[in-house]
Amino acid sequence: MLCLSLLLFVGLYTAVPAKPDPECYMTPTQIGERYGYTMEEHWPVTDDGYILMIHRVVAKSKGAPVVFLQHGLLDSSATWLLNGKEGSFAFVLADAGYDVWLGNVRGNTYTKNHTTLSVDSDAFWAFTFDEMAALDLPNMIDYVLNKTGQESVFYFGHSQGSIIGFTGFSNNAVLAKKIKLFTALAPVARVDHVQGLFHYLSMFQSSLEWIWAELGVRQFLPSNWFLRTFATMVCPHQLTVCSNMIFLMAGFDTSNLNQTRVPIYESHCPAGSSTRNLVHWSQMINAKKLQKYDYESVTKNMLHYGSPYPPQYNISGLSVPTVLVMGGNDWLGDPRDELWLIEQIGHTIKSYFTIDYYNHLDFLWGEDAVKMVYRPVIALMDSMV
Repeated sequence: MLCLSLLLFVGLYTAVPAKPDPECYMTPTQIGERYGYTMEEHWPVTDDGYILMIHRVVAKSKGAPVVFLQHGLLDSSATWLLNGKEGSFAFVLADAGYDVWLGNVRGNTYTKNHTTLSVDSDAFWAFTFDEMAALDLPNMIDYVLNKTGQESVFYFGHSQGSIIGFTGFSNNAVLAKKIKLFTALAPVARVDHVQGLFHYLSMFQSSLEWIWAELGVRQFLPSNWFLRTFATMVCPHQLTVCSNMIFLMAGFDTSNLNQTRVPIYESHCPAGSSTRNLVHWSQMINAKKLQKYDYESVTKNMLHYGSPYPPQYNISGLSVPTVLVMGGNDWLGDPRDELWLIEQIGHTIKSYFTIDYYNHLDFLWGEDAVKMVYRPVIALMDSMV
């Protein structure tokens, strides 16, 4: 926080910032409407009471095939709309004739409501991606199918959006039958070889747990006024610094990032999650296993799992036709971990390819993502409609 404060001071001192791009302050609905799309907001409720939000880019024709896009860790539905009209995946899909639904899992910028729990309570934030896969995902998919009258959707998951797909579809056969095609962008499952920010965070797993248990810090990197002020007032004048903050998490690839949109990216991301969820990711990195959350207490693990240790996820039973689109320069989806993933689900992989220079966020914000990723996967979907 001190470093960010110093950078903010430098940015304020060195220049009077130009007027920020209005998209820095817009919601996904407002961004879509800015470019002439018809947008909707929907609020499915999970079985355990979380009120989620789904943003929709309404198709131009009734009965259009449905695509569901699920964001990654510390992200939100906005991520699919931040690369301008011509470069954002949600808009490219809508222009191609698809009905596009953008999910938000519990605890991010748009999903801090519950039917009974206060957002200020420990109970509200006592979740990890386990609950996202078991509860958020099926509730959102069912909601979309009920609203559209369709029987199945094309599902895209980026990063954590892919891991909740791998685990959720493998463990819920009913849900799996509702997925026409699962495309994992920057797929993540086992995370033995993570580099960058999340590797360093995993080295402080016990500290994260202490922050959660003893200090009561429930949220991790939520979107707030300070981060948005930093993005809009400092980033236009300190693009290298702000770009490096992105690369620290994703892997370096300066040639494929539109520098002028960095303030917009960083105004919307990070979008927050629970501190417990970050503890869970750290546990997996350290244990080198794809496993459920470890309560690190035999008594608590027995209570939740009937076992002294957290169960490992078995994704080898995945039955959904799957496409993997991987990056050779991805610090979260390391190529060595992707090989393990392919071994686990090889029987159901319809296609997979690696873009050697892609980092973890190029799949969302890369300047050539339309050419390298979006058009090839849309062509595949078109052949299945």
